[in-house]
Amino acid sequence: MLQALRIDSSGVPYSGSWTSARLNSANNLESFQYGRIESSMSLPLGPGLWPAWWALGTNIASAGWPASGEIDFMENVPLSSGLGPGTISSTMHGGYASGNCYCSGNGMSKKYSFPASAPNGPDVTTFHAYGAIWSPNMVQFYVDNPTNIFFVRTTDDVLPASPGTSTIPSFFC
Repeated sequence: MLQALRIDSSGVPYSGSWTSARLNSANNLESFQYGRIESSMSLPLGPGLWPAWWALGTNIASAGWPASGEIDFMENVPLSSGLGPGTISSTMHGGYASGNCYCSGNGMSKKYSFPASAPNGPDVTTFHAYGAIWSPNMVQFYVDNPTNIFFVRTTDDVLPASPGTSTIPSFFC
């Protein structure tokens, strides 16, 4: 379990600070192609926090970013970015060069706002399941239940992996 904790110290510079964690699974987990991936999490709120759950293509070392592809299954960026405790975002990044990509602020993205009647609570501070269903021709993003799909991208939506090719970016394969 990864957990962000507020540091309870009145000493500068630690007053009001948070711990941070990163789980880097590169070369430590089995890569996979197609299926469903899901994580249940409760997110902290506070200035400077940017909870996210994301994956990079297995060829990140050789292809670099954005060519390797990236899937942000869930991000809860600060309120100043149009999200807050009741809204998350899922995004796909890819392309072969910064001038011809859906990357950085141009990623293919969609927001999801929790309904007031959400069974697990109307915001990110309670446990919610965030996931994606990956098949040969699409990725479907959902919250709390695989039938609650809010965002779909197909192979027709993505740029070629490199100029002159028709293959899809590496995060699909």
